[in-house]
Amino acid sequence: MSPDFSEFHFLRPLWLGLLPVLLLLWYFTRNALKNSGWERYLPRQTIQALGVTSAQNPQLLRWWLAGLSALILAGAGPTWIKQPVPILKNQHAMVIILDLSPSMLAQDLKPERLTRAKFKLIDILRKRKDGQIALIAYAGDAHTVSPLTDDPATIESLLPALHPNIMPSRGSNTEAAIELAQELLRNARVSAGEILLITDGITAGAISNLRDLIAPENTLSILGVGGREAVPIPTSNGGFLRNNQGEIVLAGLNSAALSELAANSGGRFVALQSNEADIDYLLQDGFQRSDIANTQSSTNAYDGWADMGHWLVLLVLPLFAYCFRKGIIYLVPLALLLPFDSGAADSDGFSWVDLWQTQDQQAARMMEQQDYSAAAEKFHRRDWTAIANYRSGNFSEAARQFERASGHSEIDGLYNKGNALAFAGSLQPAIDAYDQVLARRPDHTDAAHNKKVVEQLLQEQKQEQKQEQKQEQKQE
Repeated sequence: MSPDFSEFHFLRPLWLGLLPVLLLLWYFTRNALKNSGWERYLPRQTIQALGVTSAQNPQLLRWWLAGLSALILAGAGPTWIKQPVPILKNQHAMVIILDLSPSMLAQDLKPERLTRAKFKLIDILRKRKDGQIALIAYAGDAHTVSPLTDDPATIESLLPALHPNIMPSRGSNTEAAIELAQELLRNARVSAGEILLITDGITAGAISNLRDLIAPENTLSILGVGGREAVPIPTSNGGFLRNNQGEIVLAGLNSAALSELAANSGGRFVALQSNEADIDYLLQDGFQRSDIANTQSSTNAYDGWADMGHWLVLLVLPLFAYCFRKGIIYLVPLALLLPFDSGAADSDGFSWVDLWQTQDQQAARMMEQQDYSAAAEKFHRRDWTAIANYRSGNFSEAARQFERASGHSEIDGLYNKGNALAFAGSLQPAIDAYDQVLARRPDHTDAAHNKKVVEQLLQEQKQEQKQEQKQEQKQE
């Protein structure tokens, strides 16, 4: 396929302003090199007879000017090819923790708790369509079954082998599992992760420890596995598990404590059910902090222009090879020692990195380093600036920019504006933004879902205000 030059342009056209300077330099030096200086005193025939030549070589100057022209054109960034340039990574990541303690073999759920939990886990893997997912199994200690991956089928293929008998130590060390889950999220540089714990119970001491163990940027949801009544735990020899006093150990689901733990950790608790209501409640019935990552496929990659200036640099290589012979090349290290600022400059300044990267490319690097505030100041396009402000927690500014963002459709901009307003605490304006989305696209399920959640929050807020007013009136 032949290249299409119809969209040829320069990424940094200001560099072309140096070309007239080169033309002026060539004009003045060409006249200066026409004679050797003796022509003012001797006839031309005498100069030719004596073999006196010009003091400088005009041919070399032409090569130098051609090389500098090529470098200027390369610096201007000629391009005609588009390519996807990633700036944001989908950080919607979930770590699933599966309890493999012996109590999961209890048969109050048929055929047993563990098998039912595996079936439900498969349903979760198949229903969750985007984002990364990992799996941890724990008993007396925690182990990574699968690190964060975009392929849920890989995790599903590992489930049949999971059983309490394969665990090195017996017990129920939930704290170790939570620590390992948060380590996976940190290593993947996930700013806000979701942890889903599938268990039939947590001890009171572990619940107390987990309140301080879970990082504020992560959420913990719990899927409780077990019936309403405590039941004995079967063993491999056909009997039931007994404690040191010889009494049969009963395993029950402490739903109230688990629900409180999940609520304090920003998540949800639900007991395992025979239908998909429990999965819908865990995965959908809640305003997800990562909605913007899920719904904006255009933020995961944007069309950038490939800088083709490096091909022009190849034309200058023969000149550098000549300079090796003349020794001029040794002046290059001196140029590199000039006091250029290698870091990103402020919005009004200029730095060395500006010669090689656009502001949007520099801001993309800041996004990868999770320096969202600096990226918001650096981005040139308003829609990317809005995303950076959203990530940094500046939701009010993000909402204002999403409304006027040029890179998104109007519906996407309104939807993202509603999300930002909701996080900023402006609940009624957020509902208005969702209404505008639904008026244009009634089948926008995400907007309808988030509107329902925000309306519930607004109703709770109004009720709290009424109660506060009544208390103030009583005190008066």
